[in-house]
Amino acid sequence: MVDEDSPMITEGSVVTGDSGGEVVAVMGPSGCGKSTLLNMIAGLDRPTGGTIVVHGESVGELSEKGLALYRRRRIGMIFQFFNLIDDLSALDNVALAAQLTGTPARQARRRALELFDELGIADRRNASACSTRSSSTPLTDGATWAC
Repeated sequence: MVDEDSPMITEGSVVTGDSGGEVVAVMGPSGCGKSTLLNMIAGLDRPTGGTIVVHGESVGELSEKGLALYRRRRIGMIFQFFNLIDDLSALDNVALAAQLTGTPARQARRRALELFDELGIADRRNASACSTRSSSTPLTDGATWAC
């Protein structure tokens, strides 16, 4: 719920199904707390009141190590600015996330290739952030990499 007098989320619940594959849109006017809510769900910010519970875990009560494990196992974020490792290809950046959770490199790469195919960007799998420094080659429509 958004407080009428101040642009912030003051109370309420966000409940989604647990069947997977669900798409949820977070919408509202500028300054109402959309990014703050997403950052709290991801464990990047801590709530000053209330609780954030994801799959039965109270995110605000996790230690820094616990938050790192939680994000690695439960959270996938697409940032407005890519936050990629410059020296790795797009494919290697995607595969690395899976490898950090213990997925063997070969399996992680295979899954990353599948995702690139599903998203229709398989032709960009070898794109590198730094190789596009001078040309700003688009990764997808409306998205470019720059160092």
